[in-house]
Amino acid sequence: VELVAGDRRSAFAEAAAAHDASLLVVAEGSHRLLDRILVGEFALDVLRRVRCPVLSAAPGFAGRARVAVAGLDFSPASVRAAQAALRLLAPGGRLVVVHAEAWATLADSPAPTLD
Repeated sequence: VELVAGDRRSAFAEAAAAHDASLLVVAEGSHRLLDRILVGEFALDVLRRVRCPVLSAAPGFAGRARVAVAGLDFSPASVRAAQAALRLLAPGGRLVVVHAEAWATLADSPAPTLD
């Protein structure tokens, strides 16, 4: 355990860098609108400061996930993220992979042909 005085966001990011962390785990902050306005999105701010993945654990999270959802945009990073999600699943757990496109993108694309 390291005890550091100062801003939590900076302290966590500096510790992750100093220890060459491959994962940073933080407790999820409040979902109340006023807290988010006054304090900001804690995990998102930490994520912007580090080079490793950040797992934001919601209150009540007690272990491996039964169901995980991974956003996939077919980039190498999104594929690695989905693979990491698989490793975080409980035995018998399920990974749901979701890919989304903006409607405008789909509407502007030519229809595929069967030539």
